[in-house]
Amino acid sequence: MKLVRLVLIDYGNIYCVDQTKANILLQEPCFKSYELFSHGSVLECLRYEIDPLPYLDALWNCRSDGGDLMKIDSQTKNDFFKAFISIHGAPNADVWIQRKLLPSTCTWVFEDNTTNSYTSWGTGGPKCEPAQNRMRAKATSGYNWYDRYQGELYTYLCEMDPAV
Repeated sequence: MKLVRLVLIDYGNIYCVDQTKANILLQEPCFKSYELFSHGSVLECLRYEIDPLPYLDALWNCRSDGGDLMKIDSQTKNDFFKAFISIHGAPNADVWIQRKLLPSTCTWVFEDNTTNSYTSWGTGGPKCEPAQNRMRAKATSGYNWYDRYQGELYTYLCEMDPAV
């Protein structure tokens, strides 16, 4: 007998149908205050925080419940980010996204020190100034990226893989 599993996503819940037993199981896909969101081929649990924080506090807040600050590593993920923020974000609010500057090499890396060639820099960026060592997506520039001082206050987006 072959086990076939059908997964349906509807209104933020995942329904699994085990066709050999005809059982319907309900599973919450996202942890606590995270919301399931899909755009194209990307499916993520996201939590947008409207109360601005400095970068390191935002990062810690995301990680405190098992998530992470939004990591944009492709055009697909950037399109996904922009789609989510345009619906759920505060109007004209800039958003912290995950990257930090290694000033000795002028290289932008993720918090785990991995690199990625995808960028969406705004006009004139980045500057490679050690004081502007974190990255934000700027609302008034179509959410293109700009380097900023980590102590500035911006909204932020946490992400977590869905429990599928």
